[in-house]
Amino acid sequence: MGVDTKLYISAKWDLDDIRVVLERTQQSKVEIEAATSMPNAYKINVIDKGRSIFCITPTNTPIGIATYLSLRSNDEAIQMFKDVAGIFGGLLNKTDTNSNFEWIQGICSAEDGLSYFVKYALVNDGINQHDLQGLIDSINNWYKTVDSRDRSGLRVLANKLASKNNSEE
Repeated sequence: MGVDTKLYISAKWDLDDIRVVLERTQQSKVEIEAATSMPNAYKINVIDKGRSIFCITPTNTPIGIATYLSLRSNDEAIQMFKDVAGIFGGLLNKTDTNSNFEWIQGICSAEDGLSYFVKYALVNDGINQHDLQGLIDSINNWYKTVDSRDRSGLRVLANKLASKNNSEE
C-alpha cells in the first residue's frame, strides 16, 4: 500500500459542492461515481489531472462526523487538497502519519453568513477563491433576484466588500 494524503472537511458540503470547487480550483472536468465498497463511498475523478479521489460522506473522522477525501500522496495531491481546503476549510493529513496534520481555515469555514454567498457565487457564477470582484458582482446579481424581505442588510454587505476591494487596489 502507498502513502495517501487525506482531507477531512465539514459534512455540510455535499458532493456537488466538492465537484464545483474541484472544477474551479483544478481547472478540470470532474465526474463522481458511486464506489462499490460501501454505500456512502464515492470515486471523484479529476479528469484533466488523471487523479481519482476516494470519498466517504459522512463518516467518523478525527474531527467528528465529516467528509473524508483521500488521494495517493505527492506534491500535486497535497496542493489539490490545500486548494479545496482553502475554500471549505479542513484538516489535511499530508502523509498518513498522526503527526503530519495541518488545519486550514477556508474562506467558507466561518458561520457568519458570508460563506452562503461564497458558495452561491462559486456554484452559480463560476468565481474562484481569489475573485473578490466576482463575489461582489454575484451578491449584487443575487440581490436583484430575491424578495426584499429576504435581503435586509445585504446591500450594506455588498457595499462593504466593494469598498474593501477598492481600498486594496
